[in-house]
Amino acid sequence: MIGFKIDNCKENKQYLEEIFSLGEQNPIEIGLECYGEERYFDQKSDILKRTFELAKNRKIIVHLTLKAKVLNKEEFLEEEWLSIWKEQAKVIEKQNIAYVIVHATSKESKVLSEKEQIEIIHKNFQKLKKIIPYPIYIENTYEDLDFYKKLFLKADKDMNFVFDIGHKKVHSKESMSKWIEFLLQLKMEGRGLHFHIHDNNGISDLHKPISFYNDKKVIHSIQFLMELFPTECFILEQHGNSIIDNFKDYIVLNTKS
Repeated sequence: MIGFKIDNCKENKQYLEEIFSLGEQNPIEIGLECYGEERYFDQKSDILKRTFELAKNRKIIVHLTLKAKVLNKEEFLEEEWLSIWKEQAKVIEKQNIAYVIVHATSKESKVLSEKEQIEIIHKNFQKLKKIIPYPIYIENTYEDLDFYKKLFLKADKDMNFVFDIGHKKVHSKESMSKWIEFLLQLKMEGRGLHFHIHDNNGISDLHKPISFYNDKKVIHSIQFLMELFPTECFILEQHGNSIIDNFKDYIVLNTKS
């Protein structure tokens, strides 16, 4: 199922009604943060209020802010780290949310061993579950496939996964077939899957529409994943693009070539 992401940026308010008018079969992901020239989180914004109003009769997905990640050793004091998550939990309480998305690793990944990172993520995931009363999905970011295999090997069975196509293109040297094997294994374990769709030049994580590059290899990979996981959500996650770009990508992915 192809859906749309709405970031918490005031300029996105103009096309909220159009996105929601597409029908309840199209999932909606709400990003609490704005990814503009500067990143910010306005928990009292008009767009966030209106988005939740429009979504009251359908389940939505929420992408929590990137201010804090699940990995935290010394970047924030424990009280500060917990406070960041509790602030977001208060914003989304009583909403009709299917699940939330977070990033696991942080800038501390550069100074901690892989083993310690995974141990801290597992420990902090336990704390996060007590604060966020919805299923939690971990997104792949800078690390390659081997890291996520190790992370999920002994992870709680309710830790779910977001496969970001753009992040894979920039940060992974593994083939798509190896990633698909991993995704199928997670599915067999009963874990939830979610997909983020955007493209880039293979160098920087630009979050461009897939129609911008029109990379047939990327498009065919996404279409294959959609056939393989027909009940999962595939969210168009471009940053700073118009509704026209979203609709172009929607059409491209629904067109067999």
